[in-house]
Amino acid sequence: MTEPDLKTTLREFQEYFDLSYESPREFAARIGVAKETIWYWLSGRRQPKAKSLGKLRRFLDNEAKRLAQGDGIRPVEPAPYKITKPFSKCAMLGFARSAGRRGARFGS
Repeated sequence: MTEPDLKTTLREFQEYFDLSYESPREFAARIGVAKETIWYWLSGRRQPKAKSLGKLRRFLDNEAKRLAQGDGIRPVEPAPYKITKPFSKCAMLGFARSAGRRGARFGS
């Protein structure tokens, strides 16, 4: 078996991390490294040692197999959603919040 390629493995991990909804803590637990180690790898401050690189490569390979088997629904891309604030009763009645005195009506 050949040694895993560092650049390819880190690039694949970055892509997987960007598309995933998991926290770095969850990734670290599943790979078997410290949470801070994940950030060091992704920021480029440190490179994985041979043992950690093997763990990371096994993790990515297992994830590829798991996703290929289709064990659940996973979104293709994050879907943006808009949070709307419902109108308050005062706004529907025509009261202005920015009026100088409390409860002032528009046009009065």
